[in-house]
Amino acid sequence: MRTKLVLFLLVAALVLVGTYSAGCQDVGYDCMRRRESSRLYDEYADYFAKSDEIGPGEDKLTVKFLGTNSIFITDGQSNLMIDPYFTRPNIWTLGICFAKVSPDRSIIKKTLECAGIKRLDAILMTHAHYDHALDIAEVSKLIEEENANKYPKLFGSESIRMVGLGGGLSEKDIEVVTAGRRYEGGGLGRFKVTFLDAAHMTIFGSVPFSGRIKKPLTPPCRVASYKVGKIYAILIEHPFGKILNLGSANYRANSLDGIDADYLLLGIGGFDTQSAKSKNKFYEGVVVNTRPKRILFTHWDDYNIRLDKPVEWLKPLNPLGGFSCPPKSLRFFNAKNPKIRVDFLPIWEDIDLRPMGN
Repeated sequence: MRTKLVLFLLVAALVLVGTYSAGCQDVGYDCMRRRESSRLYDEYADYFAKSDEIGPGEDKLTVKFLGTNSIFITDGQSNLMIDPYFTRPNIWTLGICFAKVSPDRSIIKKTLECAGIKRLDAILMTHAHYDHALDIAEVSKLIEEENANKYPKLFGSESIRMVGLGGGLSEKDIEVVTAGRRYEGGGLGRFKVTFLDAAHMTIFGSVPFSGRIKKPLTPPCRVASYKVGKIYAILIEHPFGKILNLGSANYRANSLDGIDADYLLLGIGGFDTQSAKSKNKFYEGVVVNTRPKRILFTHWDDYNIRLDKPVEWLKPLNPLGGFSCPPKSLRFFNAKNPKIRVDFLPIWEDIDLRPMGN
């Protein structure tokens, strides 16, 4: 095991070299490349949820996946966004622990435009790692510019508050959440949102960039400065169904007791590299506990690749388990219970959730 660990660290030291700053990426998007632009969708067509044509009107419930754990949810009246992250610096060309990163306003603006998102009522955050929280302040400010000084409400941990404040948001636009409390009313419309205690997947037995952010975090700043903070699963209740999102493939024991979900949106990155014991424990604690009718995977994509480029599977290196292969996760879940429909969420597509809720 020690030899494998040493080899891994040597490879990491050679590969994770360089720097990244806002503005060094080419932002010449034609528009975003849709699912037909990637061979991955052709080779694994049966693994992905099928998009639906959604007509105008208020009687709907759809999700649009925008990579990593970025999920846009709307019922035609209220618009929610989980973990908006669009800048996507290439981790293989930056020194992950020491390089400074910034949200790229041009990329964020183009992403929102191509996704057709002009208004957000709330931004809901699972945790404060850079691949979830880097862009939250810029997303809020761009939405405010479209909506006459109306910022979306930012919900999350105290660490998320520090990211928001450091990015220029005001206290009145940030809500530090309490686990177990149900948030409703205001811009949430027909949605009711509850934040539940959760956990992050571990590497070598530890959570990457653990700890909390204790003062406003103003970019550019180091990737390692985006400490995970308090971690939440997010339960979103709506007349058409209950959605439960876990942004990382881990959970906190007993935190989901008594929670039912129609749709389980799981951040699945690296799950297949975990031990059989860990995978079975996760399945029992999350899927068996919440009894979903449908499971939709997020955090499966390589977030080192910009969203206008052909999508690829996430391949985090685990020296004990090899490279990640997300399709193995789907096969694992199908083998556990073939009666539960399991799909990867395709990027950019509207997935209609109404039939399950009705």
